[in-house]
Amino acid sequence: MNKNSQEFKTMVYELMNGFLTEDEAAINKALGVNNEFEEGKLYEFSERLYQAKDRLYDKLGVDDDPDIEMMLECFEKITEGLCYKMYDYGMQFAKDQP
Repeated sequence: MNKNSQEFKTMVYELMNGFLTEDEAAINKALGVNNEFEEGKLYEFSERLYQAKDRLYDKLGVDDDPDIEMMLECFEKITEGLCYKMYDYGMQFAKDQP
C-alpha cells in the first residue's frame, strides 16, 4: 500500500484512534502505530470531553441534543483533517531531508 495514499493515511488515523479489529491490531504492531486513546495518553482528554457532554445533557434535561452532537462531529472532522494534513507535511519534510 502506498504510504501517500488516502487509504494508508486513513488506516493510520484509525489505528491511532483505536478503531481496531483483531486483524488490524497485527498491522498496528507491525507499523508501530500506537492507539493514542489508551489510558494514560489522550484517554483523559477524551473522557473529559464526553463527561462534559453528559453534564450538558443533564443541564438541559435531555438524553441527546443534536446541536451538541453536531459540535462533537464537527470537532472530530476538523481533527481528522488536521491529522491528515500533518501526515502530508511529515511526508513532505521527510523528502526534503538530505
